[in-house]
Amino acid sequence: MTRGHVSPIISKLALLGNVPALEKIPLAIGLPLRNQDKFQNLIKEIYDPKSTNYGQYLSRSKFSDLFAPTQSDYKKLIDFVESNGFIVTKTHPTNNLLDVVGTAENIKNTFHVNLIQQSRWQHKVYRIRVPGRF
Repeated sequence: MTRGHVSPIISKLALLGNVPALEKIPLAIGLPLRNQDKFQNLIKEIYDPKSTNYGQYLSRSKFSDLFAPTQSDYKKLIDFVESNGFIVTKTHPTNNLLDVVGTAENIKNTFHVNLIQQSRWQHKVYRIRVPGRF
């Protein structure tokens, strides 16, 4: 999906307006992998029968050593979200995902986006709207 594009399914949902400032929203924040070029090459090799790495899957530990965000980068993310009023609800062993909860106002002020809510069949959907974009 391209940036600024709204899925046809989402565009058909009823617009409820902005999310109330104090409504709590759970988020999963991802950090990018390190050495992405090497990672992409390794993926190709793992699935290439002609490669010496064919079928040689990495353990979680080896994956973390080679590609996962560093513990230092993960700690910086934790410090950043906590300093902006979010509560960390779960950490992940490979340091690539952090689950947090914060208010719509926290999200707006921290990431400079607005949240709008839409609904269909009594299910609420949150969508990010970047001011001035769409």
